Amino acid sequence: MTEDNLDNFRSHQPADYAVGPGRNPTEIVAARVQMKNQIIVLTICLGLILLPVPCLSSDSPADRTVIVFKPDGSLHCGLLEGVNPEEMALELSGAGIEVLLSRKGFDGREGVAQCGEPTGQINIFEIPFSDLTSALEMGFMRQPENMAR
Repeated sequence: MTEDNLDNFRSHQPADYAVGPGRNPTEIVAARVQMKNQIIVLTICLGLILLPVPCLSSDSPADRTVIVFKPDGSLHCGLLEGVNPEEMALELSGAGIEVLLSRKGFDGREGVAQCGEPTGQINIFEIPFSDLTSALEMGFMRQPENMAR
């Protein structure tokens, strides 16, 4: 590298990293360590800002909901029609449980497709978490956390 190239290189370096006469190698190392520490601190701060903070969540325990379900009782070949979600919701609301959402679903199991066997159809309800124990006592089951809503 010629002297002109070296001067050009030095002139494009940040002042803290400039190498040359008048710069102590210890100062250069200290400046680089300081810059590295600043990058680490900045990264940590950005990480904290971008992470969801559970303590700042607007979901208080009273606002939490849970999904419960119960087989509708239907049998293959139409031997027994199942209870629709609206009728089953009356069972919950009659026990003082607020039903936020209701829908028909399938239990996801491979069952026997034979006349007289259960169809696997279920009624699914979203209720306040505080009413979960009551719903379980009534024969409803909690939807596992890993099942899609």
